Amino acid sequence: MGVKINGKIISHLFYADDLVLIAENEEDLQHLLTLLSKWCDINNMKINTDKSKIMHFRPPSKQKTNFNFKCNDDVMECVESYRYLGLMLTDTLDYNVTAKHVAQSATRALGLIIAKFKALGGMPYEVFSKLYEACVWPTISYGAAIWGTREFSCINAVQHRAARFFLGVGKYTPNAAVNGDIGWTPPIVKQWKAFITHWIRLSNMDTNRLNNLMFRAISYHNKC
Repeated sequence: MGVKINGKIISHLFYADDLVLIAENEEDLQHLLTLLSKWCDINNMKINTDKSKIMHFRPPSKQKTNFNFKCNDDVMECVESYRYLGLMLTDTLDYNVTAKHVAQSATRALGLIIAKFKALGGMPYEVFSKLYEACVWPTISYGAAIWGTREFSCINAVQHRAARFFLGVGKYTPNAAVNGDIGWTPPIVKQWKAFITHWIRLSNMDTNRLNNLMFRAISYHNKC
């Protein structure tokens, strides 16, 4: 039951009030759900099956499971995408979807800065840049160590919009000119910085920690 990573069985993950059950096949996952249901009954707790979903991670070429998962008498919905800890994940790990979701959140943050800019009648370059780095970029960088190893047009578009607005140029102005004039570090460079920082942290982490075990297991799988 669960997934074996370097000889250790991982069947669940906890983060604050979130619980994730992990299994290699449908029968094992159903067994975990049954155990969870029994534990909740004993402790007078109830699982919110409207918020709890099943996700079958798989290659795009593999068909999604049609197993009928149940928690007590409630049927669990098997979804193609789910927002977990702020990141939108898909069952085929399509990071285009993840990046698009991040870009939408960053665009909303940028909208607040633009509104403040207009309300104040403008602001210096240093102030606008600092607000972008403090309010917009953290929205993009959250989780970038996972999805940010390649360039996404939707992510670049957020920074391009911010730069075009401040410079007062139209949408047809070449990106190269906009980037050169605004002088900001390209998103892909920051994305790779986040990725490398995370990789160094994992490499120096205790080998018995789950993060390190999963990192080494995935690295081995990718080499194979």
